[in-house]
Amino acid sequence: MREPSEYEVTIEHLIKLVHAYTDPIRIHVVMNGMGKFDEVKNMHDFDLVDRLFKGSRQSDEEMDRLMKYYKDVPVWNLTVWVDGTYITDKGRTISMGISANCHYSDIREGWLAEQNDIRREKRREYRRRKKEEQ
Repeated sequence: MREPSEYEVTIEHLIKLVHAYTDPIRIHVVMNGMGKFDEVKNMHDFDLVDRLFKGSRQSDEEMDRLMKYYKDVPVWNLTVWVDGTYITDKGRTISMGISANCHYSDIREGWLAEQNDIRREKRREYRRRKKEEQ
């Protein structure tokens, strides 16, 4: 993985600076056809994280995952996204957040490491279940 320059915003910077003041955050991965080299099943763009809220247990796990595998990945095109308008008894509510993009080529090493860890964990769970059955 390449070193980000001092002028690039990384996922770590995005979470520490932007996420401290706004909720939620969405990080979108742009494939540009790079997935064919790693046999990625879905060749389309995907979200690395969708609706990262501050304070919930699930978001804390997502935050740990992002920091473990992707913290030095540069992001670009920070924009505001609008999820939709909801009508409540007190009026209309609009859900908004910050969206950022990153390239698959930048997250490739972290993504492959995460997939290997998931496979290892599934194997471990399978062996544990087989051992309990015997």
